[in-house]
Amino acid sequence: MMPRVAWNTRIIGLLAAAALTLASPADAQPADAQAFKIGNYTLSGEIEGGARQIYGERRSGRYNEFRDIPQGLFLTDVKLDIDRPGFYYELRALDLLENDQSLRFSLGSPGLYRLDLEWHELQHIFKNQAITPYSGVGGNALTIDPATRALIQGSGAANWVANVNSLFRGGHREVVGFDRDWGEVKFKHQLGPDWNVRANYKNERWDGTKPESFLFGSSPGGRPVIEIPVPIDWRHDQVRLALEWARAGNSLELAYEASLFENRHSSLVFDNPFRSTDAAGTVGAGANAVSGSTRARVALEPDNQAHYISISGAVNLPAQTRLMGTASYGWFLQDDDFVPHTINTALTSPTLALPRRSLDGEINPTLINLVLTNRAIHNLTLTGRYRYYDLENNSKRITFPGHTVGDTSQVTNEAEETRLLGYTRQNAGLSASYRLSRDLKLHGGYEWRKTDYNEFHAEENQEDRVKVALDWKANNWLMIRPSYIYSDRSVSGYIAQNIPQQAERRLFNLAERERHEGKLMARITPSEKISITIEGGVGTEDYGAKYGVDEGHFWNAAVELVVTPVNWVNFFAAYTHEQVYGKIRSVQNSGSGTPFVDRFLDIDAWTMKFTDDYDVVRVGVEFLLWEDKTKERKLTSRTELTYAYSVGETRNSKDDPASTVVVTENWPDIKSRLWMISTRLDYHLTKNFSVGAGYAYERFEMVDFTQRWVDVVVDPGISTRLYTLGDRFDNYEAHTVAAFVRWRF
Repeated sequence: MMPRVAWNTRIIGLLAAAALTLASPADAQPADAQAFKIGNYTLSGEIEGGARQIYGERRSGRYNEFRDIPQGLFLTDVKLDIDRPGFYYELRALDLLENDQSLRFSLGSPGLYRLDLEWHELQHIFKNQAITPYSGVGGNALTIDPATRALIQGSGAANWVANVNSLFRGGHREVVGFDRDWGEVKFKHQLGPDWNVRANYKNERWDGTKPESFLFGSSPGGRPVIEIPVPIDWRHDQVRLALEWARAGNSLELAYEASLFENRHSSLVFDNPFRSTDAAGTVGAGANAVSGSTRARVALEPDNQAHYISISGAVNLPAQTRLMGTASYGWFLQDDDFVPHTINTALTSPTLALPRRSLDGEINPTLINLVLTNRAIHNLTLTGRYRYYDLENNSKRITFPGHTVGDTSQVTNEAEETRLLGYTRQNAGLSASYRLSRDLKLHGGYEWRKTDYNEFHAEENQEDRVKVALDWKANNWLMIRPSYIYSDRSVSGYIAQNIPQQAERRLFNLAERERHEGKLMARITPSEKISITIEGGVGTEDYGAKYGVDEGHFWNAAVELVVTPVNWVNFFAAYTHEQVYGKIRSVQNSGSGTPFVDRFLDIDAWTMKFTDDYDVVRVGVEFLLWEDKTKERKLTSRTELTYAYSVGETRNSKDDPASTVVVTENWPDIKSRLWMISTRLDYHLTKNFSVGAGYAYERFEMVDFTQRWVDVVVDPGISTRLYTLGDRFDNYEAHTVAAFVRWRF
């Protein structure tokens, strides 16, 4: 994370309550707002800003995950419009000088041209109190003091764990996260009555770090896993040029698009905390087993390019028919240098020489998308759709004569060949909408989906989907919309991997599946003062795989009530519940021997069942406390309470009690709660000028065993060790008070 000294009080985003309370944008400018006249120029706009103070515990990574709420002065909304005959300027700014600021400056001439200049900033903090023993965070070389690594390497079994824990717990603090900024230029010019040209350019920058875990060895069993702050220094340029023609409902567009991605770090090298000299194979045993390499090297996201050309159009045909379509062809190019097999100097073999400098990768996507609509029959709308997408992999096929396993050992007798993954996906469907009466409309449709794979885990999958829906409006106060979707997916030519159990296991997206899904939406408005909205859905999924995802279901329900009993009170309340359930079957490996031989028996199968529940309650009220219509003054208030609760349950059990291999344990429940209370008071001195004050309370609690900083996981019999960056999403409680002023002109 690159700190910015000049803007150390910038913000990444407020939660709903804080936003509504302290910095909500003003309503649209009233028509009678007093504008300024300077010669031929007319100036109008709006400014809102103020000051805030925050109290409480705010160091939790969860509190700062997507934001950095600043204290002191803030400027949340700036609007400025300058007009003169035949010309205009516009300025828009949100959260100015904060870390989530957005700015847009526009100028143009109506019916001739328009130019937009935009700038946006965002921030994502993963861990704001991370602890790491590595120096050089943010760069592509992370190091640990050689003397410390030598001490750990020479430690006996009795002192090894203590020395390692001392290294990781005694590290220095780092903020792990990144800033994302982008600027954009948009230009539109009208060449004539029917012709337009558009040009867009966007430049994005990511700068900071992200957490990733790496295994120091060839297998998780008995090998350390360390969380590393991986550098992010990305640049992304996007260009789009388009020529448009439109006349009498017909249109045509020719376009070119380009995407250019640059990663200024092609690879990352980081020290092995447990070794100071290179060695082949795994060194040590049990809890002390580690990779023999003193360093690790991993490739990062490669530089790449994408180019597209496309043609889109729409045409009105006879018999009230309209055809719309798009066709495009592209080039995905990637030619970054390969990273060598290993950085371990103890592993040397002629077979580890790279056969090529780079991939010389090229993938060519082809897209055809057609939509045909017909309204020739009274009250009936027919729509046909077809979509064809082909991803052709024209990269070079490369054979690697040898490779290494986890920087610990080299394999010289197994050649590895790259697979040219690709696929062709087709979608076709027909839908109809028929108005049975003034208050009743029936919808129905069928869709066919098919994907043919090239060098993937299956040859093809095919899915059939049927949908029916009904719109019913009874009188003027009731509207009901039920719908039902059925889909069935089949897979042929599944290719199992080389482990025996994989012959009966299916990847999630390649498993046969039957799905049922129903939805209901109803809106009841018995009077202008009461509105009730009810929404819900339920669905089931059944998979045909023996191992893998077996079944799942979900249901959700929501109700919202809005009541305005008198013209000075507005009350609203809402409740949402959602539940997701899934079942996964797997089988334990009971293999043995030297060399190790895999063995998977049905008696050693086990099942995982997980359930996630979510509940959200929102209640709010708005008051017009006082009003003087003659002087256009009034006092208003708004208060909102939000409570959110979630719980995740995971239950594991062995399918056959007779199994002596499978040992299962239920995971601890993961629970979180969030309370938010916000209130604000606005005093409108005039129709266009107001002052106010607000208060927001926010409290978060979480119980999550996965967020602990653990050294030994599962049980002492398994020596896998996990060393994280040490930060947790701790509970927090925060209070925010603010005063603000708003002026419209």
